Amino acid sequence: MTEILSLIRTHGCPSWSRAVLNSDRMPWFSTRLGLESALSYPPPRLLTCHLPRHIFPKSFSHSSAKVIYTVRNPRDVVVSYYYFSKMCNSYEDPTSFEQFLRDFLNGELPHGSWFEHVRGWMEMKDAENFFFITYEELKQDLHNSVRRLCQFLGQDLDDDAVSSVVQNASFMAMQENPMCSSILLPADIMDQTKGRFLRKGEHRGAPSQHLGDSLLSGVLPHEDSQSCLGELYHSPFGSEEQGLYNHRIIGENHRMVWVGRDL
Repeated sequence: MTEILSLIRTHGCPSWSRAVLNSDRMPWFSTRLGLESALSYPPPRLLTCHLPRHIFPKSFSHSSAKVIYTVRNPRDVVVSYYYFSKMCNSYEDPTSFEQFLRDFLNGELPHGSWFEHVRGWMEMKDAENFFFITYEELKQDLHNSVRRLCQFLGQDLDDDAVSSVVQNASFMAMQENPMCSSILLPADIMDQTKGRFLRKGEHRGAPSQHLGDSLLSGVLPHEDSQSCLGELYHSPFGSEEQGLYNHRIIGENHRMVWVGRDL
């Protein structure tokens, strides 16, 4: 989503995305360095975080900022999160995927419960300044997703500009762009010998080499206990419309909206 919004802001021109680190284009302003970066360029600002709604600044409801909330199937999220945790030196290296999955389901990983986070933010789903989209939608029809995002943001991009956004925000293009693939990060932050930040970008939501039938059998009771997520989740670990939380903030006026949560 960082790349998509960066490209929408430049009307499809990839120069900014190819020259500036994504963490500078869309700062994680819950951190000191991220906040300094956010304040260094004029509004409208692109900001990013993983804040749960219950600690989100109350001032947001009185601002003109907009929230874009991207959700991914948790079966894919937990695999991606596992490999990310092995690479990122600020995270504890998982001892096994089985234990990591149990911790994920119990909300015992950094940033807490996925279920609670999604439940909290979906209370905003009917708000005019809230846009909900799934990772699966982005993968299946990026062109239409970009069109919808442009409409939400009030950005009038012509067909060529939209096509450029789609082309430069593709998974392959991002893998080849050092400004968004994390390869420029120092080894004490991200250990590139343990994997790739942008691994596969797939969406399966089905049994895989990690989530086989034996592990899924342990997930089913947890699914049933979380059925209160309502119409968004027909089965909290089986629907294509769900996944780990990840939301982006666009501040449209001079006053920043205070958000931030790293993952």
